[in-house]
Amino acid sequence: MSSCLGVFVDKNLIKYAKLKRNKDGFKVESFNVETFDNLEDALKKVIIETNSQRVPISINISNELYNYFDVFSILEKKDITKSLDIEFEMLCNEKGYDKKYLESRYILMDNKEDYEKYKALYVSTNKKEIDKKIEILSNNKLISMTPVSTSITNLLEAEENENIAIINIENETQITTIIDGQISRVDILNSSLGNVVEEINKIELSWKKSYDVFKNITIYDHEVKSLDENENEYLEYVMPVIEKMAKEIKKVFNNFKEKITKVYITGMGATISNIDLYFQDYLKNVKCEILKPFFIDPGSLKVPTKEYIEVNSAIALALDGLGFMNKDLNFAPISKFDNIDIDNIMNSAEKFDINEWKKPFSIEEKMLTRGIAVFLIAIIGFSIFSGVI
Repeated sequence: MSSCLGVFVDKNLIKYAKLKRNKDGFKVESFNVETFDNLEDALKKVIIETNSQRVPISINISNELYNYFDVFSILEKKDITKSLDIEFEMLCNEKGYDKKYLESRYILMDNKEDYEKYKALYVSTNKKEIDKKIEILSNNKLISMTPVSTSITNLLEAEENENIAIINIENETQITTIIDGQISRVDILNSSLGNVVEEINKIELSWKKSYDVFKNITIYDHEVKSLDENENEYLEYVMPVIEKMAKEIKKVFNNFKEKITKVYITGMGATISNIDLYFQDYLKNVKCEILKPFFIDPGSLKVPTKEYIEVNSAIALALDGLGFMNKDLNFAPISKFDNIDIDNIMNSAEKFDINEWKKPFSIEEKMLTRGIAVFLIAIIGFSIFSGVI
């Protein structure tokens, strides 16, 4: 068996979940939400309380930037990286960013508008923030640092032909769009619950109580604000933001050529009762539902499902460390030989499925296949030409 501690750091909030993988699947061993004043003290406390001193740790990057570039598909990997680096440098000059303070990663996606090119999702973040987390966790097995916007897809078992969106409502609101089974883009909304939490904290004088408020809020449709005048004490702070958020989401979807058929809601906002019905009313023909981790059976849980949903971001990061991670988006400075877990290797062998060979090629596999094809064609052509001579 193997375990991983997923930690999601968001302003003055930490969500964590320790997952164990065995032959039967995945199990959440421990989880919680904590507020903090000092990140180093908070992380050390979480690691000790979960007995994760020797357990691989996955954590998120923060305040990341998302950009999109096109690159020719016939280029080799190193040339693609160089080309994207030049594109990003030009963008930094245009927007006034200092590139030397930024660390970047990217993934390649199929480009339906131009099949001779790939579309690159280019993610950048502040080097100082990365170095700070690395230093704090220097005595632990830091296995991954990834954007939660891409790791959140770990919680789904999406169909290859589905067009879906995951709305992760934490202090910041991010929309991760998946088209035909692959991540297409990440949008960050202007509306977020971060400002609402700050307003509530002015009254509660406790960050923990302020975050817990959302689990006791119930919202209704646009005509019914509340069925009880005494409930939903902070509804007047929440509703304007939720309404603005719904309008922004609809605007994002309208910019897509592809039709989004399903929306999953997760994060802090997902603990607000009826938020899925509220968004459903705005988005009309798009099915909206709360995102539940694929391996969790609500009927067998000893705690309310809402408790797990609140830490979805941490669960998604923990899954990164248990084999779900996209290595191209890992900001942790580790080599492929670091933190090797024999149990992981054994479990991977046990989970081998011949149907995996039937899946469509990845971008990297397509690049390799094209390179081999060009090489073989060149050899055949040279052989024929030599024979004619």
